[in-house]
Amino acid sequence: LNDSFRIDLCVRYPSEVIAVACIFLAARDNQMPLPLSPSPWWNLFEVSDTDLETVALEIVAMYKLKIPTWMPQAPMKSTQWVEIVK
Repeated sequence: LNDSFRIDLCVRYPSEVIAVACIFLAARDNQMPLPLSPSPWWNLFEVSDTDLETVALEIVAMYKLKIPTWMPQAPMKSTQWVEIVK
């Protein structure tokens, strides 16, 4: 979810659409089926299938982009965060 802030999704779509797209992608990545009947699970969040698909595809496309040189190349390990906080 935090990676979606690298692109402008948060100014183009409501937070629930981005959250639903992230849930969809995480479930797909972990091969966990989500209910489609009696109605698709994303309808509980009042998200359209079009918005879900668009945002999910944009998040996937974002991971194919080259990371800008000004961004950290790898996430810090939790032990490194402890050292920064001290």
